Amino acid sequence: AQILANQFGCDSTVITTTTLLPSDTTLLFSESCNPADTGTVAQILANQFGCDSTVITTTTLLPRNTTVFFSQSCNPADTGTVTQILTNQFGCDSIVTTQVLLFSDPDYQLVTDTLCAGESVVINGTVYDQDRPVGQEVVQSIADGCDSVIIDIALLFAEPEAEITTTNPACEGLTGLIEIGPPQNGFAPYTINAAGQILEVFSAIPVTIDVLAGDYTVELTDALGCTVSQAVSIAEGISPELSIDGPLILDEGDTITLRPLINFEPETIDWRPAGQLSCSNCLNPVLEASESTTLLLTASLGGSCSVSANVQIIVERMVDIYAPNVFSPNGDGRNDRFTLFSAPGQIDRIERMEIYDRWGNQVFTQTEFPANNVAVGWDGTFRGEPMGPGVFTYYAQVRLQTGRIILQKGDITLIR
Repeated sequence: AQILANQFGCDSTVITTTTLLPSDTTLLFSESCNPADTGTVAQILANQFGCDSTVITTTTLLPRNTTVFFSQSCNPADTGTVTQILTNQFGCDSIVTTQVLLFSDPDYQLVTDTLCAGESVVINGTVYDQDRPVGQEVVQSIADGCDSVIIDIALLFAEPEAEITTTNPACEGLTGLIEIGPPQNGFAPYTINAAGQILEVFSAIPVTIDVLAGDYTVELTDALGCTVSQAVSIAEGISPELSIDGPLILDEGDTITLRPLINFEPETIDWRPAGQLSCSNCLNPVLEASESTTLLLTASLGGSCSVSANVQIIVERMVDIYAPNVFSPNGDGRNDRFTLFSAPGQIDRIERMEIYDRWGNQVFTQTEFPANNVAVGWDGTFRGEPMGPGVFTYYAQVRLQTGRIILQKGDITLIR
């Protein structure tokens, strides 16, 4: 209350009654994607009357937008759950969860087989043979594109083999041998077809077949029917030849090595009689001449393959031929001519005699004249003129009474 004076000077009392205006409160509601923004917030402001105006804001959290996808894959590396956080139409997080499942395991198959050498098999379009015996094939599923069948291939190849050797016959007309060793790399029992003979082999190894000379095919077949063949040849045996040059005319006590002509390597050798030989079982024995005989040589290649030859040995007693080493053609009747001398009945004739000077010039020649006859010897002249003193060389071919021919040579000295 206030006491004032009015216009008349009198007390004027003014009584003021003030009432409280009601407060102004506003409630707001909002949503947020951020959990930190949620809750209730009060703000005190001034209204149009200057009074407090309260604004209460309530913010609620918007629910997340979550999407779940399911898929399948053939690759185990792709399986599992993948979460992606995106922004939806409200600007809030949108969660996309993808769960990838693995398709069912493929069907595994194993292919094993035994084939013959040279055979092949086609699996899923691939050729498998000896060069490619193992591998893996993948047959894809038509429905989902994943592997539906995985095929492992492991092939074996039977290639029966056996060592085949041949032995040629020693002599012409005899049989040789085809020998087949133990078969391997196949499946018993085996069948051998060779030279018209068919043999079923279990354990009787090696197999030996007698055949004549010729070309043959040996076939080896195992229990699977796998067959290999090999061409072999049996050469014709030789036609043995043996000879010894003769007859051999020797002086008593002479030695000579016998050298027979033979066209094969003998297994056995036999000389008979062997009394004058250095060995009886060697091809080239040394003969020491002591008496005349006929030697028989038998050479063998084994079995019935052998051949023989003989040689006549004629042993003569020693013949002494004398040639003077000095003569003097001076007309004194002594030692005036040069010729050859021997005991009577030994030399049949001197078939030829030649005399040369020291320079190689022929100064005398005479043919078909008897020994021991000085009248037909060289008189020391050349073309009718006496030769001067010197040393000369003579060569003579002498035929003995036995028909044997001896070559004689030496030096003579001419003196005047």
